[in-house]
Amino acid sequence: MNLVLNAINATVELIELLPEITSLLKEVFQCQEVWFDPAANFQFSRWQKSQSNPFLRLEEQLTKEFYINLKQYLLTQRSSLTILDQDSFSDPSWQNFLDQHKLKSQAFVLLEPSSSSFWVLGLGCTKTKNWTIYEKELLAEITIIITLALEKALLYQKTHDAATYEQIINSISLTISQSLDIDQVLDSVCEEIAKHLELDRCIFFKVLKDEGECFVLATHEKCSTQCPELITSKYRYGDYAGDFDSIWDGELWMMDSLHTLSLTNENSIEFIKQANIKAALLMPVMNREELVGAIALHQCSYFRNWTEGEVRLVESIARQCSIAINNAQLYGQSRKSEERYRSLFDNANDAIIIADIETRLIIDANSKAEKLLSQQRSELLKLDLVDLHAKSDYSKYLSAYLSLNKTGYLYLHDAELQQKNGSVLPVELRASVIGLGQGAGSFIQAIFRDMTEQRKLEQQLFHSQRLESIGTLTGGIAHDFNNLLAGILGYAELFKKKLDPSNTKLYNYAGIIEQSATHGAELAQRLVAFARGGSPKSQLLELNIIVEDTLKLLKRALGRSIEIKSILDPTLYSIEANATQIQQILMNLCINARDAMPNGGVLRVSTENIQLNQNKKVKGLKPGDYVALSVSDNGTGMDESILTRIFEPFFTTKEIGKGTGLGLAMVATIVREAKGHIDVSTQSGKGTSFQIYLPAVAKNVPETASMDVKVSQGTETILVVDDEETLRYLAKDLLEAYGYRILLAADGPEALEIYRDKYKEIAILLLDMVMPKMGGQELYRKVLEVNPQVKVVFASGYCPPEEIEPIWQEGVMGFVQKPYQIEDLATELRRVLDKNLQ
Repeated sequence: MNLVLNAINATVELIELLPEITSLLKEVFQCQEVWFDPAANFQFSRWQKSQSNPFLRLEEQLTKEFYINLKQYLLTQRSSLTILDQDSFSDPSWQNFLDQHKLKSQAFVLLEPSSSSFWVLGLGCTKTKNWTIYEKELLAEITIIITLALEKALLYQKTHDAATYEQIINSISLTISQSLDIDQVLDSVCEEIAKHLELDRCIFFKVLKDEGECFVLATHEKCSTQCPELITSKYRYGDYAGDFDSIWDGELWMMDSLHTLSLTNENSIEFIKQANIKAALLMPVMNREELVGAIALHQCSYFRNWTEGEVRLVESIARQCSIAINNAQLYGQSRKSEERYRSLFDNANDAIIIADIETRLIIDANSKAEKLLSQQRSELLKLDLVDLHAKSDYSKYLSAYLSLNKTGYLYLHDAELQQKNGSVLPVELRASVIGLGQGAGSFIQAIFRDMTEQRKLEQQLFHSQRLESIGTLTGGIAHDFNNLLAGILGYAELFKKKLDPSNTKLYNYAGIIEQSATHGAELAQRLVAFARGGSPKSQLLELNIIVEDTLKLLKRALGRSIEIKSILDPTLYSIEANATQIQQILMNLCINARDAMPNGGVLRVSTENIQLNQNKKVKGLKPGDYVALSVSDNGTGMDESILTRIFEPFFTTKEIGKGTGLGLAMVATIVREAKGHIDVSTQSGKGTSFQIYLPAVAKNVPETASMDVKVSQGTETILVVDDEETLRYLAKDLLEAYGYRILLAADGPEALEIYRDKYKEIAILLLDMVMPKMGGQELYRKVLEVNPQVKVVFASGYCPPEEIEPIWQEGVMGFVQKPYQIEDLATELRRVLDKNLQ
């Protein structure tokens, strides 16, 4: 007895109380089955999935007639213990019941936790049990305690359910008060009812009248996966006449279970079967005494009885729906008078949002607002104006919108909206307080203008200015860089000339130094060409040779984890381009492919001839013969947001310090200047392929000139002027090897002094363009004053076209680019020396 009291006093929750009681009764009375058959109006759906389900519905176990007789028999016994065995009844369902549960005897006690409900407590034994007087008296005492506890628990559950139902009604009432969108309201109604009453299906049926006939259409539905959807289904009322007539008078129609179902219309019976309905409740929705719809509650997965509380809940919700439908009708009528305004509103180029001035809750939004924010109007209507902006800026925009109450107007040039996916959109915001008609009150009208394109133009201008600044900076760096390379390249050549070619190792070392310095100079030229524009010199090229040489250079840089596969067309046409630039294209694409395969992969490089015609077209290219260069990888690929920006200068997805964002921009620039085209195909997680089309040239590539051409020597005196000591002595060593006599000067003033003193014996000047104290161009003008017939060759690590052109016009006859090779310098000096002055 104490154990039972302790269990009862521990909780008022049925879900905890009843399993504990059944467990104790099994132990005390040595029974194998203990269960409760609840009152008919008790809703036990929450127990259906419980492993400790203490319920057993006798109604579902026995025939209808026998169940009624058994219930009447138990009522006559009241609280007395009724013991039944296999021979107590001859009804087959009774025998099946005992056999199914493997019982020899069954004891029943009728419980009355309230005046309006009867529960049955059942105790079953797999063996014939003789109940002692003590057991019967003990069970009678326990029954009284259980009845009191059950009444207390049922009262608690009823109170708890009432609070839940009130919460549902308040939630739906709030939705109705905040929205004039009847679809939103009815969706909310179906969802709330289905969720809180644990239904398999909740539908709103709308009543339609067409040419004197009535139809019902399933317009809103919340449906579980355990039953078929009925949404959009349309039914003619006449086909179901006689079974649902009561709802047309505003009365509830209810079906507790298939066992008690009494339908007369075959269509109704077929509908119940096809919809898999085991319990149903149909609540009419009336508007001015006319049926406008109905709320249908369906249980498909198990039998269920509807409680009084649930019926009252659905009645209250139906009244709320009637109000919402009436409001929607009034709203629809008012909208007809606003069609012109709506047309202007929806077709505006700017996003327009109307919000409540007190709560800032959005009550209307045009099509542009939906597009701009990537949200449906129904989603926007749930938001506060401040919710349209990033949470980090909440205080800023809250203060701005609150200021409308005082100023009536708001303007923000640099506002931002946050789209549904989190993207931030630059906008111009203008907001004002407006009235929407007599009695409508005041509202906030916020107009958002998309500034994305304007910001892009501003950014392009910024990038253009940035490139210009970089170009200026690059020019200075290129000058100093080329001066350094000039010393390396010149002495490497000189060293190589003094070596015996039979000393293969040293001779090759010198060649590598010479080649590296040459590549460094070409890199400086490419940087300057990209930053400041200009078209490097083009020539006829064999693309396959460049590809093979470049892949050899890249093999170590790409790493062992990258497998290189090349398929080169041996019949490939020639192209006209700059070899260094083509190599740069291939290097950039291969390095990017390597970075896209951090765990290794396959890099494929191929070349082929392509003919464009009516059958094969490439956007932006004319029909004709082209050479196609393809670079593909099986790396990470790109999504659409990255693909659209890969050719933008300074755009990179790499970490800071690992990418400049100039590689693909440079590739696109080179291809465009070569009158070609670049295609990109990519798939996230699968890889990327670049295909470059370059115009083919039907010419043979000229053979490389022999490196053994002899440059004419000389005995003239040359004045070398350069502020870099290394380059002065390099020129001296190089030119003395050709028989020339060399004089040196470290700057302009020193050179001018030497020339004034020895101009008659000096045949030509080799002048650096950029020097401290006095630049090469100024020095040239001063030596002209001394000798108008002076011959000069300028040398520079970097000299933009706008600076070279004036010196040609002033009479300068020669120019060499640092770092220069021995033959180039000697050839240019000899050419100018041999040229007769006009």
